[in-house]
Amino acid sequence: MSWIPWSEALLRWGHVLAGVVFLGLVYFVSFVGGPFLEACDAPTRERIEPRLLARAYGWLRWGAAGSWAAGFCLLGLVYYMPGSYGRLVDPGMALSQGAAIGLSLGLLLFVFFAYDALWTALSDEKREPIANAVSFAGVVALAYGLSRAFNGRSMFLHLGALFGTILTMNVWMRIGPARRKIRAGVAGAGLAGEAASRRRVALREKHNAYLSLPLIFFMVSNHVSQLYDSDFAWEIASGVVAVGFFVARWLFAASARVADLPGGTAAPQPAAGRAGGQRLNPPPESVN
Repeated sequence: MSWIPWSEALLRWGHVLAGVVFLGLVYFVSFVGGPFLEACDAPTRERIEPRLLARAYGWLRWGAAGSWAAGFCLLGLVYYMPGSYGRLVDPGMALSQGAAIGLSLGLLLFVFFAYDALWTALSDEKREPIANAVSFAGVVALAYGLSRAFNGRSMFLHLGALFGTILTMNVWMRIGPARRKIRAGVAGAGLAGEAASRRRVALREKHNAYLSLPLIFFMVSNHVSQLYDSDFAWEIASGVVAVGFFVARWLFAASARVADLPGGTAAPQPAAGRAGGQRLNPPPESVN
Protein backbone atom coordinates (compact mmCIF):
# COMPACT_ATOMS: atom_id res chain seq x y z
CA MET A 1 0.00 0.00 0.00
CA SER A 2 1.33 3.41 -0.98
CA TRP A 3 0.62 5.04 2.39
CA ILE A 4 2.95 2.71 4.30
CA PRO A 5 6.30 4.14 3.06
CA TRP A 6 5.13 7.71 3.73
CA SER A 7 3.83 6.77 7.17
CA GLU A 8 7.07 4.99 8.00
CA ALA A 9 9.15 7.97 6.87
CA LEU A 10 7.09 10.41 8.95
CA LEU A 11 7.19 8.15 12.00
CA ARG A 12 10.96 7.74 11.73
CA TRP A 13 11.35 11.50 11.43
CA GLY A 14 9.13 12.12 14.45
CA HIS A 15 10.84 9.38 16.46
CA VAL A 16 14.30 10.80 15.83
CA LEU A 17 13.24 14.43 16.33
CA ALA A 18 11.48 13.76 19.63
CA GLY A 19 14.34 11.49 20.70
CA VAL A 20 16.89 14.26 20.09
CA VAL A 21 14.85 16.62 22.28
CA PHE A 22 14.42 13.98 24.96
CA LEU A 23 17.98 12.68 25.17
CA GLY A 24 19.48 16.13 24.73
CA LEU A 25 17.63 17.27 27.83
CA VAL A 26 18.55 14.07 29.70
CA TYR A 27 22.20 14.99 29.12
CA PHE A 28 21.60 18.64 29.99
CA VAL A 29 20.00 17.74 33.32
CA SER A 30 22.59 15.06 34.14
CA PHE A 31 25.82 16.71 33.02
CA VAL A 32 25.12 20.47 33.02
CA GLY A 33 22.09 21.59 35.02
CA GLY A 34 22.44 19.10 37.85
CA PRO A 35 26.12 19.76 38.61
CA PHE A 36 25.50 23.51 38.33
CA LEU A 37 22.70 23.40 40.90
CA GLU A 38 24.78 21.22 43.21
CA ALA A 39 27.41 23.98 43.18
CA CYS A 40 24.90 26.62 44.32
CA ASP A 41 24.06 27.41 47.90
CA ALA A 42 20.52 26.82 49.17
CA PRO A 43 19.05 30.33 48.56
CA THR A 44 20.41 30.48 45.01
CA ARG A 45 19.28 26.96 44.25
CA GLU A 46 15.77 27.64 45.58
CA ARG A 47 15.49 30.64 43.28
CA ILE A 48 16.93 29.05 40.13
CA GLU A 49 15.83 25.41 40.27
CA PRO A 50 12.06 25.81 39.81
CA ARG A 51 12.48 28.09 36.79
CA LEU A 52 15.29 26.17 35.12
CA LEU A 53 14.16 22.60 35.62
CA ALA A 54 10.45 23.26 35.18
CA ARG A 55 11.18 24.41 31.63
CA ALA A 56 13.61 21.59 30.97
CA TYR A 57 11.23 18.94 32.27
CA GLY A 58 8.32 20.29 30.30
CA TRP A 59 10.21 19.65 27.07
CA LEU A 60 11.83 16.46 28.36
CA ARG A 61 8.53 14.90 29.37
CA TRP A 62 6.84 15.47 26.03
CA GLY A 63 9.97 14.59 24.10
CA ALA A 64 9.97 11.23 25.90
CA ALA A 65 6.29 10.65 25.22
CA GLY A 66 6.57 11.67 21.56
CA SER A 67 9.63 9.52 20.94
CA TRP A 68 8.08 6.47 22.61
CA ALA A 69 4.72 6.86 20.84
CA ALA A 70 6.34 7.28 17.41
CA GLY A 71 8.65 4.34 18.10
CA PHE A 72 5.78 2.08 19.15
CA CYS A 73 3.74 3.02 16.06
CA LEU A 74 6.81 2.35 13.92
CA LEU A 75 7.27 -1.04 15.57
CA GLY A 76 3.66 -1.88 14.78
CA LEU A 77 3.87 -0.65 11.21
CA VAL A 78 7.09 -2.46 10.34
CA TYR A 79 6.83 -5.63 12.44
CA TYR A 80 3.27 -6.22 13.66
CA MET A 81 1.02 -5.52 10.69
CA PRO A 82 0.02 -8.46 8.46
CA GLY A 83 2.15 -8.38 5.36
CA SER A 84 4.73 -6.00 6.85
CA TYR A 85 8.25 -6.43 5.55
CA GLY A 86 9.83 -6.65 8.99
CA ARG A 87 9.83 -10.04 10.66
CA LEU A 88 10.37 -10.71 14.33
CA VAL A 89 11.30 -14.32 13.61
CA ASP A 90 12.98 -16.06 10.71
CA PRO A 91 11.54 -19.17 9.00
CA GLY A 92 12.32 -22.27 11.00
CA MET A 93 12.44 -20.51 14.39
CA ALA A 94 10.39 -21.93 17.24
CA LEU A 95 7.94 -19.01 17.61
CA SER A 96 5.34 -18.06 15.05
CA GLN A 97 5.04 -14.41 14.03
CA GLY A 98 1.84 -14.09 16.10
CA ALA A 99 3.44 -15.55 19.22
CA ALA A 100 6.45 -13.28 18.72
CA ILE A 101 4.18 -10.22 18.57
CA GLY A 102 2.53 -11.34 21.82
CA LEU A 103 5.93 -11.77 23.47
CA SER A 104 7.03 -8.35 22.22
CA LEU A 105 3.97 -6.60 23.66
CA GLY A 106 4.24 -8.54 26.91
CA LEU A 107 7.85 -7.51 27.42
CA LEU A 108 7.05 -3.87 26.74
CA LEU A 109 4.42 -4.02 29.49
CA PHE A 110 6.44 -6.10 31.98
CA VAL A 111 10.05 -4.96 31.92
CA PHE A 112 9.63 -1.50 33.43
CA PHE A 113 7.68 -2.85 36.41
CA ALA A 114 10.30 -5.52 37.06
CA TYR A 115 13.05 -2.88 36.91
CA ASP A 116 11.01 -0.51 39.08
CA ALA A 117 10.34 -3.14 41.73
CA LEU A 118 14.03 -4.03 41.91
CA TRP A 119 15.21 -0.44 42.26
CA THR A 120 12.47 0.46 44.72
CA ALA A 121 13.55 -2.41 46.96
CA LEU A 122 17.32 -1.82 46.58
CA SER A 123 17.52 1.94 46.09
CA ASP A 124 19.67 2.86 49.10
CA GLU A 125 23.34 3.51 48.47
CA LYS A 126 24.58 0.46 50.39
CA ARG A 127 22.57 -1.93 48.24
CA GLU A 128 23.00 -0.09 44.95
CA PRO A 129 25.93 -2.33 43.82
CA ILE A 130 23.69 -5.37 44.33
CA ALA A 131 20.94 -3.78 42.25
CA ASN A 132 23.49 -2.93 39.55
CA ALA A 133 24.69 -6.53 39.41
CA VAL A 134 21.15 -7.92 39.32
CA SER A 135 20.19 -5.42 36.62
CA PHE A 136 23.14 -6.33 34.40
CA ALA A 137 22.46 -10.04 34.88
CA GLY A 138 18.87 -9.37 33.88
CA VAL A 139 19.97 -7.55 30.73
CA VAL A 140 22.28 -10.43 29.77
CA ALA A 141 19.49 -12.95 30.37
CA LEU A 142 17.09 -10.80 28.37
CA ALA A 143 19.52 -10.48 25.46
CA TYR A 144 20.11 -14.24 25.46
CA GLY A 145 16.39 -15.02 25.63
CA LEU A 146 15.52 -12.56 22.88
CA SER A 147 18.25 -14.01 20.67
CA ARG A 148 16.56 -17.39 20.98
CA ALA A 149 13.03 -16.06 20.40
CA PHE A 150 13.65 -13.40 17.71
CA ASN A 151 16.05 -12.92 14.85
CA GLY A 152 19.15 -10.81 15.52
CA ARG A 153 17.80 -7.57 14.10
CA SER A 154 14.63 -7.81 16.19
CA MET A 155 16.66 -8.69 19.28
CA PHE A 156 18.70 -5.47 19.06
CA LEU A 157 15.61 -3.43 18.23
CA HIS A 158 13.67 -4.80 21.20
CA LEU A 159 16.47 -4.15 23.65
CA GLY A 160 16.39 -0.53 22.47
CA ALA A 161 12.60 -0.42 22.73
CA LEU A 162 12.67 -1.86 26.26
CA PHE A 163 15.34 0.60 27.39
CA GLY A 164 13.36 3.44 25.81
CA THR A 165 10.24 2.31 27.66
CA ILE A 166 12.13 2.36 30.97
CA LEU A 167 13.42 5.88 30.25
CA THR A 168 9.95 7.15 29.36
CA MET A 169 8.23 5.53 32.32
CA ASN A 170 10.93 6.88 34.63
CA VAL A 171 10.15 10.40 33.44
CA TRP A 172 6.38 10.12 33.73
CA MET A 173 5.94 7.82 36.73
CA ARG A 174 8.93 8.50 38.96
CA ILE A 175 10.89 11.67 38.12
CA GLY A 176 7.91 13.91 37.31
CA PRO A 177 5.90 13.21 40.50
CA ALA A 178 9.02 13.48 42.66
CA ARG A 179 9.94 16.79 40.99
CA ARG A 180 6.50 18.16 41.81
CA LYS A 181 7.05 17.28 45.48
CA ILE A 182 10.43 19.03 45.39
CA ARG A 183 8.93 22.17 43.85
CA ALA A 184 6.23 22.19 46.52
CA GLY A 185 8.93 21.96 49.18
CA VAL A 186 11.02 24.72 47.62
CA ALA A 187 7.94 26.93 47.45
CA GLY A 188 7.24 26.34 51.13
CA ALA A 189 4.16 24.22 50.53
CA GLY A 190 5.52 21.31 52.53
CA LEU A 191 9.03 19.98 53.06
CA ALA A 192 8.15 16.46 54.16
CA GLY A 193 9.79 13.85 52.02
CA GLU A 194 11.84 16.33 50.00
CA ALA A 195 15.14 14.55 50.70
CA ALA A 196 13.67 11.21 49.62
CA SER A 197 12.21 12.82 46.51
CA ARG A 198 15.59 14.29 45.59
CA ARG A 199 17.23 10.92 46.06
CA ARG A 200 14.62 9.24 43.86
CA VAL A 201 14.96 11.88 41.15
CA ALA A 202 18.77 11.71 41.16
CA LEU A 203 18.75 7.91 40.92
CA ARG A 204 16.26 7.70 38.04
CA GLU A 205 17.90 10.60 36.17
CA LYS A 206 21.19 8.76 36.47
CA HIS A 207 19.60 5.57 35.16
CA ASN A 208 18.17 7.42 32.18
CA ALA A 209 21.59 8.78 31.29
CA TYR A 210 23.23 5.36 31.70
CA LEU A 211 20.58 3.50 29.68
CA SER A 212 20.51 6.08 26.90
CA LEU A 213 23.99 5.16 25.66
CA PRO A 214 23.28 1.51 24.75
CA LEU A 215 19.79 2.60 23.67
CA ILE A 216 21.27 4.77 20.91
CA PHE A 217 23.52 1.91 19.79
CA PHE A 218 20.62 -0.54 19.63
CA MET A 219 18.48 1.86 17.64
CA VAL A 220 21.12 2.37 14.94
CA SER A 221 22.29 -1.25 14.90
CA ASN A 222 19.69 -2.24 12.30
CA HIS A 223 21.86 -0.47 9.71
CA VAL A 224 24.80 -2.82 10.37
CA SER A 225 23.99 -6.37 9.35
CA GLN A 226 27.35 -7.66 10.63
CA LEU A 227 26.05 -6.96 14.14
CA TYR A 228 22.60 -8.48 14.09
CA ASP A 229 23.57 -11.38 11.81
CA SER A 230 26.53 -12.30 14.00
CA ASP A 231 26.63 -15.63 15.83
CA PHE A 232 27.57 -13.58 18.91
CA ALA A 233 24.72 -11.06 18.72
CA TRP A 234 23.56 -11.38 22.31
CA GLU A 235 27.13 -11.27 23.61
CA ILE A 236 27.73 -8.09 21.60
CA ALA A 237 24.55 -6.55 23.02
CA SER A 238 25.63 -7.39 26.58
CA GLY A 239 29.08 -5.95 25.92
CA VAL A 240 27.55 -2.72 24.60
CA VAL A 241 25.58 -2.31 27.83
CA ALA A 242 28.75 -2.86 29.88
CA VAL A 243 30.76 -0.37 27.80
CA GLY A 244 27.91 2.14 28.02
CA PHE A 245 27.97 1.82 31.81
CA PHE A 246 31.63 2.80 32.04
CA VAL A 247 31.31 5.60 29.47
CA ALA A 248 28.37 7.09 31.37
CA ARG A 249 30.29 6.75 34.62
CA TRP A 250 33.17 8.71 33.10
CA LEU A 251 30.77 11.38 31.84
CA PHE A 252 29.29 11.84 35.31
CA ALA A 253 32.75 12.09 36.82
CA ALA A 254 33.88 14.53 34.13
CA SER A 255 30.79 16.71 34.57
CA ALA A 256 31.90 17.34 38.15
CA ARG A 257 35.37 18.37 36.93
CA VAL A 258 34.76 20.90 34.19
CA ALA A 259 38.48 21.62 33.84
CA ASP A 260 39.04 18.03 32.66
CA LEU A 261 36.89 18.59 29.56
CA PRO A 262 38.36 20.09 26.37
CA GLY A 263 37.95 23.86 26.51
CA GLY A 264 36.65 23.69 30.08
CA THR A 265 37.36 26.27 32.74
CA ALA A 266 38.58 25.57 36.20
CA ALA A 267 35.84 24.28 38.46
CA PRO A 268 34.95 26.68 41.30
CA GLN A 269 36.34 25.75 44.66
CA PRO A 270 33.94 24.95 47.52
CA ALA A 271 33.36 27.68 50.05
CA ALA A 272 35.40 27.37 53.20
CA GLY A 273 33.63 25.88 56.17
CA ARG A 274 31.22 23.70 54.18
CA ALA A 275 31.47 20.02 55.02
CA GLY A 276 32.27 17.91 51.98
CA GLY A 277 32.41 20.93 49.66
CA GLN A 278 28.94 20.29 48.19
CA ARG A 279 27.69 23.90 48.11
CA LEU A 280 29.23 27.16 46.95
CA ASN A 281 28.50 30.68 48.16
CA PRO A 282 27.65 32.85 45.13
CA PRO A 283 28.77 36.47 44.82
CA PRO A 284 26.58 38.75 46.95
CA GLU A 285 24.86 40.36 43.96
CA SER A 286 23.64 36.94 42.73
CA VAL A 287 21.31 36.47 45.69
CA ASN A 288 19.94 40.02 45.96
